Amino acid sequence: MHKAVPEAKFIIAGRGMPQGLKHLSKSNVLIIENVKDGKAFFQQNQVMIVPLLSGSGLRIKIIEGMAYGKAIVSTTVGAEGISYTDKKNILIADHPADFAEATIRLLCNDGERIALENNASALAHQEFDNLKVVEKLVGFYKRLLNE
Repeated sequence: MHKAVPEAKFIIAGRGMPQGLKHLSKSNVLIIENVKDGKAFFQQNQVMIVPLLSGSGLRIKIIEGMAYGKAIVSTTVGAEGISYTDKKNILIADHPADFAEATIRLLCNDGERIALENNASALAHQEFDNLKVVEKLVGFYKRLLNE
């Protein structure tokens, strides 16, 4: 990726960072353990990558990134639990070479990145807006009471 987009910075952010990641010492790698302003962080970075290979449950950070209109590259496991459409509102890549290629594509192709951002934002607001979530929950409870 560095050869294709030498000016790109790889930013690893999050609490509870594994020690092995804290000591990466490259000029194009930045470690941030405590993001003080999530909204500002999302706004100042172009592409969000989520290379998860294991885990379960809903990926809240992906939904947050989508809500902020970020272009996201993730694995199938990373996007598990989200009703996404690959290549429309997220890019799915399960192999390292595919992951790098998808990320490079988004960094080099503004049109594709912007379309993905817009579609991601629309999906997040359509599926995860607080009012929509509450409506679904109320509908679930109503169905329980009628059965």
